[in-house]
Formats: sequence, structure tokens, C-alpha cells
Amino acid sequence: MVTAARCCAWCLLARLLRTLAVAPPCGPVDCADIIRCWGLHTSVQKVFAPTPVTLRCDFKSDGGGWTILQQRRDYSVDFYRKWAEYKRGFGTDDTFWLGLDNLYRLTRNHESKLRVEVTFGRFRTTLYAEYDGVTFGNEAAFYALNYSVYNRRSRLEDGLSNHTGPFCCSDSPASEQCRRLAMYGRTGWWFGQSRSFGSDLNAVLHGSVQRQSVYWVGVRDISFTQIKFRPSRFGLVAADCDKSCPNGGTCLGAANGTFHCRCALGYTGRRCESTNMPALPCFCFHDGTCLADGSCSCPAGYTGSKCNVKITSDVTATPSPGSGVVPPNGTRVERDYTYRTTPLSAHDIASSIGYPGCVR
Repeated sequence: MVTAARCCAWCLLARLLRTLAVAPPCGPVDCADIIRCWGLHTSVQKVFAPTPVTLRCDFKSDGGGWTILQQRRDYSVDFYRKWAEYKRGFGTDDTFWLGLDNLYRLTRNHESKLRVEVTFGRFRTTLYAEYDGVTFGNEAAFYALNYSVYNRRSRLEDGLSNHTGPFCCSDSPASEQCRRLAMYGRTGWWFGQSRSFGSDLNAVLHGSVQRQSVYWVGVRDISFTQIKFRPSRFGLVAADCDKSCPNGGTCLGAANGTFHCRCALGYTGRRCESTNMPALPCFCFHDGTCLADGSCSCPAGYTGSKCNVKITSDVTATPSPGSGVVPPNGTRVERDYTYRTTPLSAHDIASSIGYPGCVR
């Protein structure tokens, strides 16, 4: 996966390389990485993992960053496929399977969240089930599904409780039982040891026999399905992030469990832990130096709170602290500056080069 540091270093380069259709210098990226590294929010993206892979992304549901593994919108694509096809991926723009090999490559470095959405019934109601702590095995482990948490806020029942185990299809290398289960349902799906099944979203859509129809526990007449995943730590909550950005820092870009800090003035470092400039806002004219308290140390020939007052040899009045210099008699023009007094001994400084606070 792409780390935060690498993203920051090659973000602009990646955009250029994408324009030139050249692979960025990076490992696999998913839709969550695309948000952080490329700042893109279009639904279809091509990434290099390590060969070009087209991803369909969901940037709307629950904060976005979802990579879509499976989507079924119509009857045009048959999901009763062999192991090699499920491994590689197949389908059209609307109905597809990303591929088990791509799934493993994109999730192998972290735990994931899995979100299952189904649309069903006469009124086309859409509900979801969400899981956390999700992992997928490699090919040697038959891309086995495991998870630790079923999110209780889900609107669908837990349809995967008996499905932690290997992915099965008609010629699966996992076991004879695995192959029989897949052939029985004319499907490719994860099956555990239990014979009580709660889901199969790759079965035949609206088959004539109930056991051969796509299903999820608690719902019937399913017309649309979508399975998607993203890193478990995508979108750190602000409270957790702010604890790692001290000294007034602000957390930005919390994605994939990584983020960076925007430091308050006066602090720097990856976590805003270092001080190397004044803690108060400060700007000094004429190359003056900002001090830690926000005031200015002025170079020779200048004074004032912002070093914006030029000192001349015939000015005899004592400057008022922080308010400039009062010339002794009337108005005098010298180079870029006009000095003048009023009967009340107030003053202002007019500059032809337009310093802030001056009157032309």
C-alpha cells in the first residue's frame, strides 16, 4: 500500500504519469489511496497493481473510498464461472467481478471494512450490512474470508456469519465439498463448514429454483447487489487525529490509517512537534526580523512596530511607541516618503510604493 510519506512525495508526479499513461512509481493502490494521493473522485480509475487494473469506486457512501469488488445490475453476465475467471475478474461496466487476485493484492497489507448493499422488493429498497476486521487469504489459502466484527448499525442481517472460509467454485482447488457447494448453487462464493447458509450474491439472478437464486438472509427478490471494501482505518475521526497533531495542528487527509498535520504558525515537523519560527503572526517591512513575541527587530535606518518608518537625520521629535515618527515642521518629501504634522501633532506616513496602512 501507499504510505502517507510516499503519497506526499509523488502525488503530483503520479498525476503527470497518469496523463501520459505511464505507471506511477508505486505499489498497488485502491480507491481510498486515489482520494489521498491523486485527489480524484471519479467512479472509474485505472491503477497499476502491478499491472493495469480498472477499479470502480464509490466516493459517496459513508465518506467514500470504497473499491467495488462485485456489482450485479442486470442478467447480462453469468457468474457461474471457473476458478481462473474468478481469480482474474470478469464482467462489464455495470455488472462485474473485480477478481480474487486483485482483491488480495489490494487488501493484503491491512484489515478492511466490507460493505454489502442489496436492492430488493417491489419498492426497490436498498439496505446494507457492514463488517470490520476483514481479511482475505492468498491463492494458497483459497482467498479465504474472515472478519471480526459485524456492525450492529447495519440495516441487513448478518449474512456472512456462516461463510468465513475458502472461496468456492465448480473447479475450486480447496476441497471436494467446496466444489459441490458451488455446483449445487451454480455459483462462486465463500462457504464455511456450516450447512446453514445466509448469503450467496453470485448465484443465478431470479432463478426458477429458490436454491439457485441470489439471496441474502432476511430479504427476497434481489435486483441489485454491490460488495465493496476499504481500509479499516479509512477516515480517522477528528478527535483521534487531533491528539497526534499537537500545538494547535490540524489533521488533514485521514485515509488508509494515515494522515498529515497542518501546523499552526510557529511549529513544524511531521506532528507539529518542533518550533522554528515565531509563535505569533508577524510581518516586518524592509527586511526586519520577526521576534518570538510577534514584534519586529528593525534594520539600521528604520523603526516602528513593523519597521515601516524611515529614520532621517533632521527628524528631532521623539517617536511615539508603535505609532511612527512626528516630523518637526510642516511637510517634507524625501524619496518615496512624505512626512507631515497636524496641529494636534498626529501624523501619518504617505508612501508612493503602497505599504499597507499608508495613504498615497
